Amino acid sequence: MRPIASDYNETYSSHPELHGEVDFVITGKNWDKFDEIDADIPVFFNPGKEELMDIVAHKANILSKTNAQKFYEDQPLQIKLLQAMVPNCRIVQVRNGLFGI
Repeated sequence: MRPIASDYNETYSSHPELHGEVDFVITGKNWDKFDEIDADIPVFFNPGKEELMDIVAHKANILSKTNAQKFYEDQPLQIKLLQAMVPNCRIVQVRNGLFGI
């Protein structure tokens, strides 16, 4: 089965209902923010700059390499970019405790 992934801030960190469904986290944060991440599953840190295009490229790269089937994200612009960059992965918007498509 293809894995399921999630962003960290305002998604995995704020939605305990994702715990158990999500196989790994992809964060836009760099390694220097390691202490800010409290996850009980593998975390892929961003090796680039913490800027929009570097973050999205990092997430798209990991989603493609892992052949993820679904990714939870809270940032609308990142969602649109990821949908274009990784069309075989369903990007699910998380907001205010709700899930959308």
